[in-house]
Amino acid sequence: LGQDIMNDSLSVVIASNQSAVPVSSAGANVTASSESATPGAGVTTNSTAADMNGFQHVAIFGNTTNTTDQIQCQFSNDNSTFFESQNNFVSRSSSGDFAINIADIAARYVRISQPNTTGGSRALTIITSKK
Repeated sequence: LGQDIMNDSLSVVIASNQSAVPVSSAGANVTASSESATPGAGVTTNSTAADMNGFQHVAIFGNTTNTTDQIQCQFSNDNSTFFESQNNFVSRSSSGDFAINIADIAARYVRISQPNTTGGSRALTIITSKK
């Protein structure tokens, strides 16, 4: 027996009491979400945390009219207590576009956070895509 070409192979039937057979389709599933906020002065905006259960890669991108305050990437194992990642810098252009792409993420939850220390309301649009 063993592996052979289709014409020389035997059909196989799974037993009626067979336990579940794991099936995966690496890289086939991508989910995305989008959100917007208009934080006032002195308010910190946190994106909705991306649940990375079953996913390995995340990209978070969008635009902010707050080009003064840094955008932070944060991780959590319980979707409650978040820690700033010192190794994942969110790059931002002078027009306010920002992006971070993290491959092989080990945290269960990931989000971005931006304080607003400016004098007025600012617009923040966040898009999260994971696979």
